[in-house]
Amino acid sequence: SSSSSSPTLFPWGNDLVAADGTHRANVWQGTFPSANTADDGFAFAAPVGSYAAQTTTGLHDVIGNVWEWVADWWSVPLRDADAQAVLVDPRGPATGTEKLKKGGSFLCHRSYCYRYRSAARHKNTPDSATSNNGFRCVYDDDGDVPGVRA
Repeated sequence: SSSSSSPTLFPWGNDLVAADGTHRANVWQGTFPSANTADDGFAFAAPVGSYAAQTTTGLHDVIGNVWEWVADWWSVPLRDADAQAVLVDPRGPATGTEKLKKGGSFLCHRSYCYRYRSAARHKNTPDSATSNNGFRCVYDDDGDVPGVRA
């Protein structure tokens, strides 16, 4: 998912939609919750890779489409004593009752669920199943993954 230390609202900048009308992510378009215009071509989840890369490193589908479960358990956001300090990959608690998810979904709209921003995060129980939740498979090659050999 996108870094919460991003200086912009979205992984690519501060404008959700490009000046030419090109969509960069699958979120609710129109009047929430009564009319989804699906201006981007998708009223529900879009196929993976339907939008241009969202980051300068070439990652696709970082925000929008479906919420992405992450490895961390939910915790109340921590505030660093130095508000300017940047935390690099802060780890959540070792256990919990709700999982952390990032990225927002096709059901998010600024008027209701503005959690498709880079810094946003949300929670849900591990047994939750909805059409707007998913996950991203990631391989951590630092050699510190239990049960995985590099």
